[in-house]
Amino acid sequence: MALKLKYPKQIFMLRGNHEDRNVNKYHGLGQECNRRLAEDIADPNSIFQKLNDMFEFLPLAAIINDKGTSNRVFCVHAGVGSTIQKLEDIEKI
Repeated sequence: MALKLKYPKQIFMLRGNHEDRNVNKYHGLGQECNRRLAEDIADPNSIFQKLNDMFEFLPLAAIINDKGTSNRVFCVHAGVGSTIQKLEDIEKI
């Protein structure tokens, strides 16, 4: 996130399966916020809740076009799921 702030037009962040409130509540982030910050992760003003609010704005995927060619790279986290069959499925989400 610090690099995105420093280089907003050069760094792009994607959402993965752990950027889900229910997943990271029990598998890492929630536990770490509780342990390191001694915070109640259910508090709407907690770092945990604020980070999850930010995760909601991250895109699930991106397509990078190679300038001057017709080559494209599809970028996605491995946790998107098996129900996604085409780009339109991601656009619907």
